[in-house]
Amino acid sequence: MARSIIGDFCQIAHNVNIWAGVRIGNCCEIQSNVVVGEDTIIRSHTILWEGAIIGQRCKIGPFVQIQPNVIIGDDCRIHSFSFLCEGVVLANKVFVGHNVTFCNEKYPGAVRDEPWELKDGYRVFVGEGAMIGSGAVILPGVTIGKGATVGAGAVVVDDVPDGVTVISPKAVPIAKRHGDWGRFF
Repeated sequence: MARSIIGDFCQIAHNVNIWAGVRIGNCCEIQSNVVVGEDTIIRSHTILWEGAIIGQRCKIGPFVQIQPNVIIGDDCRIHSFSFLCEGVVLANKVFVGHNVTFCNEKYPGAVRDEPWELKDGYRVFVGEGAMIGSGAVILPGVTIGKGATVGAGAVVVDDVPDGVTVISPKAVPIAKRHGDWGRFF
């Protein structure tokens, strides 16, 4: 059985379940009640919040934040600077590109009269084998189907059926710059 390797300057709560063969990079924070499956790799500067469950053989890039109670299946790959908020569930073999943001609040506010809690219908589910391109934003309550593809930079506001590919509108020229930086005609 392979032993786990934990990098320098990591903060790991005492009641974390780290399986055999896990490799954790430097400067990671792993909060209480987190489970990290066998042979998973977590790169430096990643934060796993309380109650997150990470499957086996996953690869999580640097500077990823996985909030409380997120569930990640086996064989998933999550690239750097991605943000998975509370209420996200990834099935097995899901690919998440760089800088992908999952959202769980339709009407965020800076000040609240009561403590925040995840509302019914705001969870996000991503089906087995789905691929999410870099820079995509997944809004609350969305289901991305099995084998679906979300193009880079897409803003997903509705469910994506199994096997379907969605993209955002491409950048469209609206003016041509002439001369200096300040003149558009």
